[in-house]
Amino acid sequence: MKNSETNKLSSWLDGLNRGEMMAQFIMRETGLLKNKNILDIGAGGGGISIAFAKHCLKVTAVEPSDEYAGIIRERIKNGNVNNISLIQEPFLSARLAENSFDLILLNGVLEWTAINEAGDFENVHQRVLSRAFSLLKNGGVLYLGIENRWFPLNLLWDPHVSLPFVCMLPRKIADFVSYLLAGRLYKTPIYSYRKLKGMVGSAGFAGSTVYMPVINYQYPCGVINIEEKGYACDRQNAGIYAKYKNLNIDAHPDIKLFYIKTILALKLAKLLAKSFIVLAYKNS
Repeated sequence: MKNSETNKLSSWLDGLNRGEMMAQFIMRETGLLKNKNILDIGAGGGGISIAFAKHCLKVTAVEPSDEYAGIIRERIKNGNVNNISLIQEPFLSARLAENSFDLILLNGVLEWTAINEAGDFENVHQRVLSRAFSLLKNGGVLYLGIENRWFPLNLLWDPHVSLPFVCMLPRKIADFVSYLLAGRLYKTPIYSYRKLKGMVGSAGFAGSTVYMPVINYQYPCGVINIEEKGYACDRQNAGIYAKYKNLNIDAHPDIKLFYIKTILALKLAKLLAKSFIVLAYKNS
């Protein structure tokens, strides 16, 4: 098998595994999936959509890319999956009915949605969240996964565009640095805990809970509610740490667990977590 084919297969299986981790977490927190309609925004190669399709009534996958949409169609056909529909359009212009979804997945996607949109990126991101709110049924939930702006390594090196310092800089200066070094404006920002809470609130969500995934939102083998009293308890989190190490999905797990335990002990997870998962609720 060629390297490119091997990489595609690896990415596909990776997406299935990640999707199953996400589904298990959501079912633990909300009991939401059975007989529910789910919207997956920015579905990529479809692994997460197909993982969720096993647990719910229907998945609508929104993916504008020709390449990824073709991959999704092929995988739906080859896997004989009959409860996924694909919409190949950008999310903000996709034809979707309001008040029609029980769960919306926005996993590692929000920061990319302004790339091909006119206007200020933060306004675009706010429009994405507001539209997600309008598409949810009363009682529905938005699942948002994203990196933390203030994670120390992100401050030094942006995780998306591989440019130094742009995460920490004021946005206009980040634009200048990005244009100077890469010839383009900085349009893939990530947000802090406080900013995320404010944005989902401004979109209309009545309440939200922020979690710190172990080790990050892309592989949420364990998830810690950092708004819950006693969240830093090592004994309470021991099972999460053990599961993460046993999965053997990451380099230097002991160093990364040491960092997590340290920021938990110092009550700094809201400031310094590597990434966040947010569950935002549309109350009736």
